[in-house]
Amino acid sequence: MKSSRTDEVVDVALALVDAEGEEGLGWNRVARALGVKPPSLYNHVESGADLRRRVAIRGWERWEDEARRAITRARGPQARLRALATSYRTFAREHAALFAVLGSTRIAPDDADFRPVATRLLALFDEPLAEIGIPAAKRVHAIRAVRSMVHGFVHLEAAGQLAMDTSVDASFRYAIELIVDGLTTTQE
Repeated sequence: MKSSRTDEVVDVALALVDAEGEEGLGWNRVARALGVKPPSLYNHVESGADLRRRVAIRGWERWEDEARRAITRARGPQARLRALATSYRTFAREHAALFAVLGSTRIAPDDADFRPVATRLLALFDEPLAEIGIPAAKRVHAIRAVRSMVHGFVHLEAAGQLAMDTSVDASFRYAIELIVDGLTTTQE
């Protein structure tokens, strides 16, 4: 059920999320922005949940693009891991509403539309972890550790819960170094 009109619906929904927050994903709001009656959207997306899923997939693709740009400047596997973590935080700050959609939308691992994106995202982490020497059987744990730390930090930061009189940027760099150093030293 993918068409250029489906892409247009998703593009409009993404723009609305960027402009208005998650409320921009409302079925009626998207239809109004497209200048159509709400039932017409069913010709292009199955439901509000399907629209949200498609927006989330597109959001992950956007972060992938930014992450790839960030790692092109990084030299060595540790630097690439730092760049991935930093690009995740930057993306979350610059696209707070879209990031909220990504964090609250569960996409099935076997989702045919998401599988290629997920595979590419995992490869972004898998390659530097392999270079560090993390065994293949343990890389999923390392990826989850990095993502959990960064996602949790970003979530706390966005909620204003890192309010002590110390640089949040310095704390983020410290947290990244703990993870990268921990991953590196466990392989020595």
